[in-house]
Amino acid sequence: MNSDAYRNNRYSGCRHDPEPCDTPTPCPRGATGPRGPMGCRGPIGPTGEKGATGEKGPTGPCCHRQELLFNNGFDSFKGVVPAGWQVNQSTRVSPVTCPGHVYTGTSAVALSNGAVLSQTIALTAKGTTHYLLTFFARSVSETAALTVDLTYTAGESKDKAGTLTVPAGSLFGGGYHCYHLLSDFVPENATELTVDFIVNGDAGDTVELDNVSLLSL
Repeated sequence: MNSDAYRNNRYSGCRHDPEPCDTPTPCPRGATGPRGPMGCRGPIGPTGEKGATGEKGPTGPCCHRQELLFNNGFDSFKGVVPAGWQVNQSTRVSPVTCPGHVYTGTSAVALSNGAVLSQTIALTAKGTTHYLLTFFARSVSETAALTVDLTYTAGESKDKAGTLTVPAGSLFGGGYHCYHLLSDFVPENATELTVDFIVNGDAGDTVELDNVSLLSL
């Protein structure tokens, strides 16, 4: 056998061409792992340019309201009666100046059982629809009660504008309590508004009153 034949036989006996591979089947995807810790926060970027100023809005209504009651803090007295106020019996009213018995200012007023303390104001404000009465009251008696009336005067007519009843026990203990009374709608022909504080209770009961305020709305 010559060398060329030997070489051909040698390679023809041991050479193998690779067989074609089948298309590989993809492996299933594994579960997502836990989220890693958050990285460091980057630096804050520069502040953007200031936008243009908007148009000026309309002027709002005035929030200041003038107090309508005279000597509303009971800091001035004519004898035993608060200046500017009327009482049905002077023996049922007295000034109070003891520490702890005055809410604001230098004095308050004490009203005994059966007392009626009143003040009437002229209604001159235009456009007013209601009046708001605010006051502070207390009592050392559990049986003392207080009734507050607002009354409009329209010609010869007296029309009830609102009533607040503070029952017995509500004024007792814990210092002064704050109360509010909103009047009914103001009649077109109303010329006056009267505020009445009326004390009801047992003999010897007393209600202390201070810092009364009446405002138009």
